[in-house]
Amino acid sequence: MRKLTQALQNCICLLLLTCVVKIAQSQNPALQLKIKDFAVWGGSASPNSYNNSQGVFIGNIVSIQGNVGSNHLVDAKNIFNVTGNIYSGNVVSLGNLGKITGNIFAAKNATNYTGNVISGDYKINFTGN
Repeated sequence: MRKLTQALQNCICLLLLTCVVKIAQSQNPALQLKIKDFAVWGGSASPNSYNNSQGVFIGNIVSIQGNVGSNHLVDAKNIFNVTGNIYSGNVVSLGNLGKITGNIFAAKNATNYTGNVISGDYKINFTGN
């Protein structure tokens, strides 16, 4: 009887551990994103060495509906509207008078980049995290 109770406890612990790992993986968006999840994607080279000439460059007076992403730089100039999330393997740089309805994710993966990972000028309206 005691062996059965111990085996049941071990089985329950293993099941709980599996659930915790699955929940943690589902909360990490980088583990589940595919190229089809983006309206705009650029700069697919490895993010380990930052290259500011690769990425997504959003000009002035632009509206994008969908996710925007890059392994390097997402750079939005002035008077922009992004209805979706912004994902960057390194840097997000935002200009003036922008609106983002979504979340911003940035990870400094490059060893040769020392600046701010997320930066912006003035009057940026965020609805998200």
